[in-house]
Amino acid sequence: MKTKVLPMKYPPITCYPYQADLLSVILNYDKAYPWYINNFVLLESPKKNDFGFRIDFYSTLLWKTCPWIYYQRISRELVSNGWDSIIKFILQSIDLGYYVHFNVNTFYVSAYSDWYGKTNLLHPIFLYGYDDESRILYAADNFKNGKYSYELISYDELILGYNNIEYAFGGSLNGELDWLNGIELINFRDKYGYEFNIESLILDLEDYLQSTNREKKCWKRSDSYWKENCTYGIKIYDILSEYITKISDGNFQYDVRPFHVLWEHKKVMLERLEYLSSLGYLSDASLLYNNYKEIENKCLLIRNLFLKCMMTNKKSNLEKIKIVLSQLKLVEMDLLKTLIDTLKSGLY
Repeated sequence: MKTKVLPMKYPPITCYPYQADLLSVILNYDKAYPWYINNFVLLESPKKNDFGFRIDFYSTLLWKTCPWIYYQRISRELVSNGWDSIIKFILQSIDLGYYVHFNVNTFYVSAYSDWYGKTNLLHPIFLYGYDDESRILYAADNFKNGKYSYELISYDELILGYNNIEYAFGGSLNGELDWLNGIELINFRDKYGYEFNIESLILDLEDYLQSTNREKKCWKRSDSYWKENCTYGIKIYDILSEYITKISDGNFQYDVRPFHVLWEHKKVMLERLEYLSSLGYLSDASLLYNNYKEIENKCLLIRNLFLKCMMTNKKSNLEKIKIVLSQLKLVEMDLLKTLIDTLKSGLY
């Protein structure tokens, strides 16, 4: 019997697993860190979203464009024709160094304690290891209370979750709702070079400050309509305030994820400032860092206060959040102007 576990490192961004999974893989390697710092700068929010209010890091086909991974997709039909079981396919893939990603019905997988045995919900799971003697798989996802974690999944539960996705969404799955269109495989692309690009970072910071997205000029993809109808950057604070108003009016449900993303964005900015300082782009980063640290602390406070509102439905706290959001917007605008001017002065 055999055991194999591929390397995983707990990621700095965890709200949505497709980002967390990727970073769990590539940030095991120091050479991938500059790419991480060069990305995850811009925030976006779709103006129309059938699945509720959402804020996320802007990314362009993240898994397919990251230079540090090899990506491929295989259909469920090919797997069933080529392997006796999904377990054999998973084990062989992991043996070859591939992480495995596909949708399961959470009703059958006990690690999803919020839904197990209660709700037929389709959700992607990320597999990175196995213990064949114990018949368990090592898995990553936002399993419980929206928190990203690493858990153990039995072979039997995984098989049931994999084979019964047609029962998710009330039995309406017709092939279209498996948005992954099969099984995705990634592994680390070791033989690659990537250099940090300060000019690209400055442009992204300017996009954030101006609530623009220069990449819109290049969009020719099938999801371009969705992407073109987004709010970007600093205007996210306004969108969050509007969201709170809609909650107060009873037009939206509570969802803490937008505030969690806002907080994680500031955490990444702090890492970015430290990295820029280490490369000599900021002669004295302490003032910028300390001011951004204050923003990060307040974003965490906002997130926690919003959680309290969810539990108590005390709407007076929602108005407090709106006040802090308006203050943070002004403070961050000033900090970004200073940061951009400082970076430009060192280049030109």
